[in-house]
Amino acid sequence: MGETTGSPVTALKSLGFRYDAVEDRIRCVAVPAGLATGQLGFWLTQRLAFQFMEKLHKSFGTEKTESGRPEPQAMTRYGAAMSQAKQNTATQIGRLSEKQQTFLEGEVWLVTKLSVQTIGKRYQLFFFGKGRSAGLPLSQAELMRVIDMMESAFAAAGWKLPQGSYRNLGAYLAESEGQRLN
Repeated sequence: MGETTGSPVTALKSLGFRYDAVEDRIRCVAVPAGLATGQLGFWLTQRLAFQFMEKLHKSFGTEKTESGRPEPQAMTRYGAAMSQAKQNTATQIGRLSEKQQTFLEGEVWLVTKLSVQTIGKRYQLFFFGKGRSAGLPLSQAELMRVIDMMESAFAAAGWKLPQGSYRNLGAYLAESEGQRLN
């Protein structure tokens, strides 16, 4: 059952993101598992997407510490994992892509909560809305690809990225340790 909806969770097999300037939101399109055709569409607001990204960065240890800055070792590990995911063409052209999905017109529901659960070495990404929920199992590389796609949507929107984002990583490491990753 959905965590906040009381309804069954729709299993997903693919996911795409794109910023919609008219709505000033990130539009997600997903293909439910077990269906040859058909899509689900849902919206992510800037506030919810930002909070979710902050939580993801915290799980990788890239959030600010008591010193007010992320730990350099955590940032380096995170950067290496993100670089590896970006180089993995299977995740870039597979089931997670901004370009793969055709964004059809139709009903689009508002996501009110995002959640990631760790199950062994895999992750489960959940989207919850009023009376609806959907979930997508992910490897670490696929989760990194989701983060990358969300950061791309943030960039397209001109929205500020969370402190621990990959796109901010190069500047952070160059300043703190004289390194450059991106």
